[in-house]
Amino acid sequence: VKRPCWLSTHTRATNMYSNKRVAIHCFNRYPLHDVDSYLKDYGCPIDAKVFCLSEVLQWFFRGCIRNEEPMVWCIASKRVYGLVYRWLNELPLED
Repeated sequence: VKRPCWLSTHTRATNMYSNKRVAIHCFNRYPLHDVDSYLKDYGCPIDAKVFCLSEVLQWFFRGCIRNEEPMVWCIASKRVYGLVYRWLNELPLED
């Protein structure tokens, strides 16, 4: 492979990958412990499921789906797959 293509899960606000038609997500996303603890101290707990789903969807949106083109999503984490599946099928987010 001359130019391997990988994208950090923290990548935001870029159009460099809007031509990509396949996305493989290999992370089980959770809020950072320090941020989660800080917000809990101020009465604003983070819902780990909603956090995970929003992070994953934002990550997938880096690809061609933003141009309303078909895209293949591959999700390695059973938990993340379940959350995306439930969201797509308008089911409650539960593990």
